[in-house]
Amino acid sequence: MPAFNTLHVERNLTNYSQRYNNPAFINEKLFPPTMVQFESDKYVIYDLSHFRLYETERADGARSAQVQWKFSEGLYFATEHSLKGLVTDRERRNADKPLTLDIDTLELVTDGVMLRKEYDAAQLARNPSNYPSGNTSALSGTSQWSDYSSSTPLDDIKTMQLAVFEASRQYPNTLVLPYQVALTLAYHPTILDLVKYTHDNLLQALMGADGMLPKQLFGMQVVIGGAAVTTSDGTDVSTSDLTDVWGKDVIAAYVEQAPKLKSISYGKTFRTEKYVRKWREEELHGDWVEYNDVYDLALTAAPTGYLLQSAIA
Repeated sequence: MPAFNTLHVERNLTNYSQRYNNPAFINEKLFPPTMVQFESDKYVIYDLSHFRLYETERADGARSAQVQWKFSEGLYFATEHSLKGLVTDRERRNADKPLTLDIDTLELVTDGVMLRKEYDAAQLARNPSNYPSGNTSALSGTSQWSDYSSSTPLDDIKTMQLAVFEASRQYPNTLVLPYQVALTLAYHPTILDLVKYTHDNLLQALMGADGMLPKQLFGMQVVIGGAAVTTSDGTDVSTSDLTDVWGKDVIAAYVEQAPKLKSISYGKTFRTEKYVRKWREEELHGDWVEYNDVYDLALTAAPTGYLLQSAIA
């Protein structure tokens, strides 16, 4: 009888493979795309004439009061972001299933460009110098939401909402929470107490389908960010240094998802095009796969946003 370990030659499984992936990117929840024709251009910014209190009383036979308005111009400048990977004929001939080299390479270059955009968006949104005075604050010590006995997250969120409204007259409709902040908030006693006496199923009331906060909280869409970056090339995240892209900061903002005239929005992604390109290079006996995105990230209306830093310890 042959030895048992000679009966089978080990090969890759065709119905399972392992790859760590970032959660869904959220940058376009704060910086929704606006398609533009040219890579650089201007857009009109109206003045605050619609907030002025005019003298409107008119005497018989008199002329009505005259009003005037002005505008300035904002500028965007889109740049191209791209990554490419080479798939050779020899690699294709020698690759076992479930490897799909062209698809695997396309997914890598796509995720690479998208992760760069996520990181840059977070850096822009988490920079307190990008906000007007009064639209940023930082928690520390017992005020951080991870201190369940002393912190007051409901008051903090209310402060953020009021600051946005007072600075812009917009009702904030988006609340960005890093995953660890969202999870901490979901189990905070003050949040749990909101429905303790009013809902038969406490966990169902508080947790969404993904075991997190509800999709709407205090009139704002809850957006949870979980992306991370690393400098490691290993295959095991336990040996890698993963850094949270969104840190421990919370952002409340008013965001217009659909571009329209005479509107306001916290941020925009001014984009001219986004595309995949593939071409043959005979000298290398292979094909290049490339992902391209041409855009400018712009924090267009900082008064419609509020940055709360270090929400948890």
